[in-house]
Amino acid sequence: MPNCLDEITVLAYNTQCTFSDISLFQDALLKLEPALMQDIRKSSSLTFQLVSDLSNKLKKVSSVYDHVGALAFCLEKDLKEILTSHSPINIKDWDVDDALHSFAEKAIRQYSLRGLNAPKPHIEVVDEFPEPFSKMSWEAFCPDASDAKQYGIKPGIYFLRNQAEPLLSEILVAHELVHYYAGKNNSELLGRGLEDGLAELLGSLFIGRKLFGETATKNIYRNEYLLPEMDSFYQVYVDYTRIAIVLLLNYGLNYLFSLISSGRKSIKEAENAIFLKGIESLSQNKVLELSPVERNFLYFVENVLETYIRTLVVNPLDYRVSQFVKPGSTIDIICTSSGFPHVLVEEALDRLQTEVFIVLSSKERVQCSDTEMLLNNKMLRYEIPEGLIGKLKIEIQGN
Repeated sequence: MPNCLDEITVLAYNTQCTFSDISLFQDALLKLEPALMQDIRKSSSLTFQLVSDLSNKLKKVSSVYDHVGALAFCLEKDLKEILTSHSPINIKDWDVDDALHSFAEKAIRQYSLRGLNAPKPHIEVVDEFPEPFSKMSWEAFCPDASDAKQYGIKPGIYFLRNQAEPLLSEILVAHELVHYYAGKNNSELLGRGLEDGLAELLGSLFIGRKLFGETATKNIYRNEYLLPEMDSFYQVYVDYTRIAIVLLLNYGLNYLFSLISSGRKSIKEAENAIFLKGIESLSQNKVLELSPVERNFLYFVENVLETYIRTLVVNPLDYRVSQFVKPGSTIDIICTSSGFPHVLVEEALDRLQTEVFIVLSSKERVQCSDTEMLLNNKMLRYEIPEGLIGKLKIEIQGN
């Protein structure tokens, strides 16, 4: 059953926080307030009360002008944002099995409108994936007829119970359904590569946006795939999603859905042709002009992937100091307005210049700065150093 941390996560997906990694944000909150693991059905206001209490404790520590106080400020700022957010689902009654089946039915209806027709697959939540897939780091996977023949696995979609969570797991259903449809033909071929790109574009992003809205879908994708430190395994998903976006731009949605319907052989032939001869090699399918629906969706996915700088991440102190950095400001002026001592401000300005290059300073004066722009659009984000959480917990307990 969902706990308070699950509810916080759902609310975080539906607003614009400035942490750089939602998993580290979750870990930090749990270390600071273990009570967030409580079942939210205990009280309708339990999450709100625990978050409010933690926010007040963090606010007290944020008046300490050092690295710990800066982290407290950043966390408290995001918690305040979360308290004003709204959930697109009824989190208090969320049950993983019911939620996945319900979302699958809604997604299948959406896919049928695009020409993909098949009965709802077997969906099962398991403690461990069957062999030979038990070592994979996936949260879900979709064995097909070939897997049934070779390994005795019932075809369908499987989810790991210990990784299931509201919103994220449901959007994963939409991704896995693309594998399900593609695997209806040529199931002996490996369901990866461009197929994953199509599953992300048409499943996670197209269906996710229709059923959960733009904000949640965008934030889920960015927190799953566009982290500051990218695992090469997941970077491949992003790269293939970008290829799928180029296909959308040139050939439209109908071509992409027909590619899935045709099966894995057609998808791999398209992928191979792209690598050998380029996107233009599929020119017989080119559309003269995208429809308004296609154009609108293209704008959305370009915003999610192509206008997001995943590496604009700084430590909490640098993030806090950046709010007082303006062209012409001296270090002394920044110290006075921010409360931080000279040595910390000087070090922060140095990192903001040499590590992310969003300021240019000389002779203890800021010459140029993009900090205000990046803060206003929430593109500058803060990391959560593991070593600071323990120190922050001690400070909170001392208050």
